Amino acid sequence: SICTTPHLSDHQIQEVFVEAVRQMLAERGADDDLIEDALVAELDTTDLRLEADRISAQAATVGDAIEKLIATNARVAQNQADYQQRFDRLSAEHAQLLQQHATILAEITDLQNRLNAYEHYKLNVAELDVHAVEFTPYLWHTLTDHAEVATDGAITFTFRDGRQLPKLIPLRVIHVAELIS
Repeated sequence: SICTTPHLSDHQIQEVFVEAVRQMLAERGADDDLIEDALVAELDTTDLRLEADRISAQAATVGDAIEKLIATNARVAQNQADYQQRFDRLSAEHAQLLQQHATILAEITDLQNRLNAYEHYKLNVAELDVHAVEFTPYLWHTLTDHAEVATDGAITFTFRDGRQLPKLIPLRVIHVAELIS
């Protein structure tokens, strides 16, 4: 099957990006505070930190139980099959808790990175002059979360604050079918 997404040059994408940034700057207004509040709330790590602390405490408790089990086994003769079964159960629980803790820490790190990127985005947007916007790779990476190209060649930009701009179409879109014919 032939890809129906049109071919866009770097120059076309850059021109549309600059237009999108100009539109975004022109449309800034009262709803910016609402957008920021919602985004900061979405990136808040307070609940995850509390969960990480709770799991860490559970893992420490299970770790202590393992140490006591080993110490008791070293001092007191006991059924080794029962000991091994308790040891294996506690070890599996401990490993599972450590994995949960690592997963939550990774999520916290991801949210912190996204918040840092957003803060960087805000600083850069505040310094932009709507009439003097020029494309640079730095500006692209600082402002853009992602961009999508539709089959009609329209590009939708999603900025780091979650704001999406209406589809913008480059002046001349070349479709794959035109390149083949």
